[in-house]
Amino acid sequence: MLASLTWKLIVIPELAWPRLTAACDRGEALPEPVLHAAAVGGVSVLSSMVGALLVPRTTVSGVIIATLIAIAGYVGSAGLAVYLVPRIVDAPEQFSSLLPRFASAASLPIVASGIINFIPLSIISVMAALAGSALTFRSGSLGARDFLGMEGARRKRAATLTTMVSTLPTLCAALLRAVK
Repeated sequence: MLASLTWKLIVIPELAWPRLTAACDRGEALPEPVLHAAAVGGVSVLSSMVGALLVPRTTVSGVIIATLIAIAGYVGSAGLAVYLVPRIVDAPEQFSSLLPRFASAASLPIVASGIINFIPLSIISVMAALAGSALTFRSGSLGARDFLGMEGARRKRAATLTTMVSTLPTLCAALLRAVK
């Protein structure tokens, strides 16, 4: 169930947010928000490491640097979103305890954007980060509506702040990978 829900949150969030809402309402066993997003970030890191290994004339230090950049970018995005978004997004009081779960789920597209890094072309990383950012905004907007009951300016603000917070580390990592 969790793998399917995670995949849907990344690719087709309009189907996933109602399912996540129902799971939270029923008290289903879900991983901690930061662990959920960080696990997806870990897959992006692993993919980035494989991509770094495939670069011609690669060195051990080059692979280590690429892996550390990926950890900071993808796992960092997950952690920063779950830590910072609940502090800066103003949700209705009855939904405030769900803000870490919202941040975790909404940030999954940008955190998962590193999975494409197994292809050792740095421009693809930047393009994937930009596409992941757009998907994160869309997911955040849908989640703010379906999961947190927000509308109008509050909904847009929640989606925008979540996107900005979670995109910054990933985009910096992708750009570092491009200039490295």
